Amino acid sequence: MARILVVPPGGRLPLRRRPVRRGGLTARHERGQALALGLVLLFAAVLGLFFGPLGMIYSTGIGALIMFMVSLVLLPLTLGAGALFTIPACAIWAAHAATEHNKKLRERAYLQLQPAAPQVQYLPPASSPRS
Repeated sequence: MARILVVPPGGRLPLRRRPVRRGGLTARHERGQALALGLVLLFAAVLGLFFGPLGMIYSTGIGALIMFMVSLVLLPLTLGAGALFTIPACAIWAAHAATEHNKKLRERAYLQLQPAAPQVQYLPPASSPRS
């Protein structure tokens, strides 16, 4: 089960300390969990930096395939000097993909924690009797 830190649009965390479960996601409102999302980003960037396209599989499978194909074409043409371009690009792309994934998870969890909108039926105004 993934842990998700839910930060409302105002940026302030509620004081609730117990986990809230809605729709399979768990959100803990504790200040100490803010680092958990940053570590995923750092881990994705380090994997992309050290392992190139193979490290990108952690954060984006499609991006890993694209960078693998680019590396297959670019590295033989430049006699290996293309790695100066592809390896940092892999790290940046992996970090961006991890950030976007975390953003989607936060938005989904925040929307699930919102109370459902009341069902309101709007009726036309009652017409007054004509006299």
